[in-house]
Amino acid sequence: MERLVCKESELFFTCNGELIRISACGTNAIRFQSFPEGKVDDENYTLMPQSVSAEICEGRDFATLT
Repeated sequence: MERLVCKESELFFTCNGELIRISACGTNAIRFQSFPEGKVDDENYTLMPQSVSAEICEGRDFATLT
């Protein structure tokens, strides 16, 4: 993992030029998205828009999304 950024209820990190986003997606569910070009595509495709709150706890070498 090269870089970790926490924004609201989302975790972003890069690895080998690829951008990864992990976010809350529903009750007891997360969404993992990978962007090989390194740029975020905000298209929801088949997911219905949901407003879900999540708590992020950031440590020195880790982060958790609850």
